[in-house]
Amino acid sequence: MYLIAAKKPNIAKRIIIETVLAVNEISGEALDINNTATARDAIIIKKE
Repeated sequence: MYLIAAKKPNIAKRIIIETVLAVNEISGEALDINNTATARDAIIIKKE
């Protein structure tokens, strides 16, 4: 499971991209950035 939270969207987007690359290398799957990156202050990404 991957769980990431960030208070600032610009930081969170960078973390999301890095996570997608890591997940893609491990399992061949990528998280949907459009569904996880929002304009809210808190962003959480989960992959189980």
